[in-house]
Amino acid sequence: MDRILLEKLYSLRRFGIKPGLERISALLKKVGNPHEKLRAIHIAGTNGKGSVSSLLASILQESGYRTGLYTSPHIYSFNERIKINGKPIPDSDLEHLVAKYLDIGKDIEATFFEITTAVAFEYFANQGIDIWVLETGLGGLHDATNVITPLVSVITKIDFDHEEYIGRTIEEITTQKAGIIKPNRPAVIAKNPKLVYDTILKLNRFRTDIFFVNKLTSSQIIDISPRIMKATISTFENSEYYIESPLIGKHQIDNISTAIVTSEILKSFTKITKETIIEGIKKVRTNTGLFGRFEAIRDNPPIIIDGAHNPDAVDSTVELLGEIYPNTKWIIIFNAMKDKNYKKMLSILVPIADTFFFPNLQYERANSNVELVNTLKELETTNEGSKFFPTSIKFDTTLEALNYADSLEKPILIIGSFYLLGELIPILKEKYLYNFPLQNDNHILI
Repeated sequence: MDRILLEKLYSLRRFGIKPGLERISALLKKVGNPHEKLRAIHIAGTNGKGSVSSLLASILQESGYRTGLYTSPHIYSFNERIKINGKPIPDSDLEHLVAKYLDIGKDIEATFFEITTAVAFEYFANQGIDIWVLETGLGGLHDATNVITPLVSVITKIDFDHEEYIGRTIEEITTQKAGIIKPNRPAVIAKNPKLVYDTILKLNRFRTDIFFVNKLTSSQIIDISPRIMKATISTFENSEYYIESPLIGKHQIDNISTAIVTSEILKSFTKITKETIIEGIKKVRTNTGLFGRFEAIRDNPPIIIDGAHNPDAVDSTVELLGEIYPNTKWIIIFNAMKDKNYKKMLSILVPIADTFFFPNLQYERANSNVELVNTLKELETTNEGSKFFPTSIKFDTTLEALNYADSLEKPILIIGSFYLLGELIPILKEKYLYNFPLQNDNHILI
């Protein structure tokens, strides 16, 4: 895509996040409300919404439907956000639509995410897709995606993240996320703490049918390895699914169960079968281009990448590492955004760390390596009961951090931010033949 045009779009980020549906509604009204022509599945949550979105898109694709997928953020290329049957929007379409909406969005001061969302709406409408899966950008109630009336709404795992925008208690955060639930449209709620369930039931003034995944499914992991998980999942329709998934871990069992329940609810889409659900789960990475969720890049010594960027997600990754690589210490290449709870993330990672490598990122929202070193020192002063505490090394770039870590021939974990992964993707692809599908070279960090 034209770099100058993309930078104009990115420049809107300087105005920050502005919740509300007034601007996106005005923007779409000017072009004939393309979103009203689309059948959609809407997904909100703190963790797991990217995985659940991709699982559902893959299942629909395997069922023979021309399927759109709208996610954020991207890892490497902006085009990744908008896909049809796994293929990112072509540069020609993207350039035309971005230019169009930058122009008509001036007067109403449309934000970066509002324009991006409008681009997705019109692109999918123009392409005549059968159905699309979209995830919220932030929250739900006031998110730009919440102008649609979906076939079904899905709420994934809720935890603390972006507290300054969507609330500082679980009840407040749940209220925002559950804002995507619509009258007379079913809602699927993934495994969550009881407080989340209670809040959603209290909010259910529409008396919408709500399906709680934990009450409707049971599961058992049969075998798990760095690249594949085999499990059985049984559902309320008395179906038992034997699945093989490239998404691994207990948290992914919850995401897969959520996708299965949602698929079974979509009874009007009659081409969805037990077989297409199983096949969609198995092919989720290749069908949708889902990457950066606990992936083994090398086996010996292992290199694992994971886009976990809040404490709950990092905790799930550490638990999974303990199951697959017991008693293993890792060189951890880490950076996180300044607005994340990076201190808590580091504290979760400390027990499995040999050494922390802190590179600077080419992105102003990222932490400096100095701040991360100082945070680790603060944790060390409060550490009790452990004779060993990991040290840290600062690096100017991610390339320097990875090259030095590789020279030590020890297990490497890369975690903390999709932006960190984004900088390393081309290096991993070249150095370790990592099969990340670079569509083009318009990588600009945002």
